[in-house]
Amino acid sequence: MRIGISASTFVVSVRIKVLILALILETALVSAVCFAQTSSIAFRPIAAEYSASLDRIIMVSANPNQLHIYEPAGPADTTVNLPKPPLSLVVSPDGLHAAVGHDALISYVNLSGATVENTLPVPLVAQSITMSADWIYVMPTYVGNSVSVNIATGAVTPNNNVFYGSGGRLNTAVNAIYGTRDGLSPNDIEKYNISTGPITAQTDSIYHGDYPVCGPVFFSPDGGRIYDGCSTVFRASTDLSLDMRYVTTLAGATSMRSLTESKDIKRVALIQAPSDFRTINDSVVLLYESDYLTPVGQFVLLDFQAGSRSFKAHGKWVFFNAAATVLYVVVQIGER
Repeated sequence: MRIGISASTFVVSVRIKVLILALILETALVSAVCFAQTSSIAFRPIAAEYSASLDRIIMVSANPNQLHIYEPAGPADTTVNLPKPPLSLVVSPDGLHAAVGHDALISYVNLSGATVENTLPVPLVAQSITMSADWIYVMPTYVGNSVSVNIATGAVTPNNNVFYGSGGRLNTAVNAIYGTRDGLSPNDIEKYNISTGPITAQTDSIYHGDYPVCGPVFFSPDGGRIYDGCSTVFRASTDLSLDMRYVTTLAGATSMRSLTESKDIKRVALIQAPSDFRTINDSVVLLYESDYLTPVGQFVLLDFQAGSRSFKAHGKWVFFNAAATVLYVVVQIGER
């Protein structure tokens, strides 16, 4: 089903605007939208994640340097001032804290209290981070240093076993970090051992260029599937004979910027990532059923009109709310 979502009454006053689209889903037919609510935000997000426990979109922005605890239903934006420009963002597994990466610093934010609980110095630029309940991991972005930071003590452990890598995300079901190694050919899925707290080892899959692999990575709600940025799906498992084994490739998608999955309504929604080398439409949200990953529809983000001018809508991030009744899409209007 092809659904057009427009907001022609929104007045675009500058070349770049950011909106939150709340697509209210028909529970009996989750490939359809009953109606859409649109709200504009007065900042340009650098990164965004979702806290299911708080039912809030968590975003960071610069100038001013802030973390935003955003309630689309209000809408209401609770801000937390940050000590430096933010470079990266991750939300804790329980959804109650966030870590923000800066140059030589990490801010540990209490989301319930909307305060910076601690600042943790690190000897590198925290361009990419992930976290567990007790540790924050500064991941490499290609060939670079990586460290593990103990949240309680601030102790920094160099990840000497990490070599080529690009980002990573914690899989709580397996208690491991998965990522890719963008920039190397062939690329591969990487796994980082955190069984003792800090990263102690790095392994990769059995494949060597057999399937398209690139970052970022996302997981199914049960942690059993890894979705990569090239729309390839692998298994995640504590059983080494099953771990990082190929499952399928998502039909109709060649890249992935953002993905969200709901186990309650058995739907996967994703936005593709534009590329300098191929034409990718980031104005469409693709939908799949989650049992067999079969395409079931799409939501088209229509251009925004302001008088006689038309502005392209680019999907940036997509999130199901906790009840899976709303699909939130963070949309940037104008330039990518």
